[in-house]
Amino acid sequence: MKAQILSVMVGIMMVSAISCNNKSVEDIDVIDLKEYFEYLDFPVDSILRAGTRFVSAGDFLIMEDLLSDYTMLFYNMDSKEVKRFARRGRGPSERLGLISLDVTNGKDIIAHDLSGRYTVYDMESGYPVLYKEFPSNGEHWRRELPGNIAVVCPMEPYLDRSRYEVRCNDSIISCFGEPGKRLSATQSNFILPELETLDNDGTRIALFSVSGMYYKIFDLSDLSDPSLIVEKVYSMPEYIPSVKNDGSYSLSMNNIMGFSSPVSSIGRIYTPFSGRSITDMLRSGVTGDIGTKIFSVTWDGEREVFITLGGTQILSVAYNGERGVLYVLGVEEDGSYSVRYCSTSVIESVL
Repeated sequence: MKAQILSVMVGIMMVSAISCNNKSVEDIDVIDLKEYFEYLDFPVDSILRAGTRFVSAGDFLIMEDLLSDYTMLFYNMDSKEVKRFARRGRGPSERLGLISLDVTNGKDIIAHDLSGRYTVYDMESGYPVLYKEFPSNGEHWRRELPGNIAVVCPMEPYLDRSRYEVRCNDSIISCFGEPGKRLSATQSNFILPELETLDNDGTRIALFSVSGMYYKIFDLSDLSDPSLIVEKVYSMPEYIPSVKNDGSYSLSMNNIMGFSSPVSSIGRIYTPFSGRSITDMLRSGVTGDIGTKIFSVTWDGEREVFITLGGTQILSVAYNGERGVLYVLGVEEDGSYSVRYCSTSVIESVL
């Protein structure tokens, strides 16, 4: 066991040495933009318990509802109509719950659920209509690009090649990112859980750690040879041997949680930032990756800033490309849900 612990610590030190940041997260400017965000006329009472999956495209917002009989809630911002879809369950057309929820092609919804499926919903009719389904094949995440191209992070790390894959019709055409051989399979499962967002034209991808405070941005303009633009590491995840004493590991209760549900406008990336330990979240009764800050950075890794909206807890953010608007799903100081919005051109003029 001592050898295993030493191996883990050496692995963390190696990764930190590769890309460590001299800057502290406390050095990042915090700007409160509460006065620029308006409240959306959204029937928040219809949310039983909101999750962190939240997207917007066209006239609609779609979010995860953790306690409903359906996994997703649909809201049409023009008609004010609220509907639920994707019934929760184990049947052929039912869903166990969401792993991720994204907008693809600027208009369709793609949901990755716990049963190991991707489901694409066509939104052109003004309501989610099931378009196609396909298996996830054991992936942490998958991003679809035009021409049957996908960028994928496999669930099981390859120890002899780079972490991420570019596929065409599910055949690998290139690999990129941190070589898996620098980490054991056990370490990879804890260090590498990440969430991703693509830029407006699909030529760059940003990866943000859920359980650590680090992010990476890659250039995808040459899909045969993606390259690293920037990598910033403020802290790596802290994990300890499992109490089961079976060689597995779990996150330390003192681990500082990182980012969730990143989205991007043309110029910047926006992602909720926790910055809180698991212990602190449990003490406050909040068990999700929730804090009061939105981290924002340009696509070249410059001009980092934290955005706050007063004391509002930030559950998730969504960007609507057609409207050029950032939506924020939050929990107000009185415990009620809210949806606020602001034009990204206004936000970026202030930043």
